[in-house]
Amino acid sequence: MVLKNNCALLAEMWVNHNPDLESIYKTDIKPWKTYQTVYFLDKILEKSPLPDGHIKKLEECYSYIIESNNAELKLRWAQIRSVRLILMFCFQGKQKYTLPVYRALWNGSEETKTLAMEVFSATSKQLHFNVRNYVKKIIA
Repeated sequence: MVLKNNCALLAEMWVNHNPDLESIYKTDIKPWKTYQTVYFLDKILEKSPLPDGHIKKLEECYSYIIESNNAELKLRWAQIRSVRLILMFCFQGKQKYTLPVYRALWNGSEETKTLAMEVFSATSKQLHFNVRNYVKKIIA
């Protein structure tokens, strides 16, 4: 529980409009287990979009997450990073990665809802039948 609290506290620092960068940089998350990093990124996602400039600082601080081959970390990073990176998961068609992207887009602004519908209409034929039906339920 303490470890999850540390993850949540660090995420809170990042979503603050005036983050305490000194405290953030003192917290080394490299030794964290994958589930802790996933939890940290999930907490950031819950508060997304981040204030201007925070993505660049995140990239500088946690470049190893970007370079990771772990799909869970890549998915969450893509959701945080930008819509362009999110879209790459929509094209691959796996339910595990596609549905969270559509949920995130649908739960966002009117612009992201429109984007979700546009991407779905452009890529729906590439999706597995079941995935297509799930996405239809999300954007209905």
